[in-house]
Amino acid sequence: MSLTPATNTTRPEDETDMQSGSDYSHSQNLAYLINEVYRSRIIQVVDFGVLISYMPFMNEILPQVYNLRKTNPKEAANIFFEHLKNVEEEGKYQSFVDALRRARYPLLVAALESNEIISNDHEHNQ
Repeated sequence: MSLTPATNTTRPEDETDMQSGSDYSHSQNLAYLINEVYRSRIIQVVDFGVLISYMPFMNEILPQVYNLRKTNPKEAANIFFEHLKNVEEEGKYQSFVDALRRARYPLLVAALESNEIISNDHEHNQ
């Protein structure tokens, strides 16, 4: 399995405008990478029951995600991502990356932090 980003379908001038825009931020970039580029890979390899324990602002859905993580991991992931998207927490996407680091998902962390194309068939985890 590869951690390669999806093909970019924006025109080069749109990409330049987006990156130079005053409302473009590190948080928005992380949100895009997490929700659009690497989401399917994150769903495949991450144990959301463990990850959520490193994100106190997500405690509201902890029991639901924890209970679903073994029987329906895809649903657990969907609940997690929907709550992450809607919760009003400053730095929530950086907190997600920090939680991945603490839960020992170094390849995902590297992909999200450096935006490099990373390919590896095995994600090291605890």
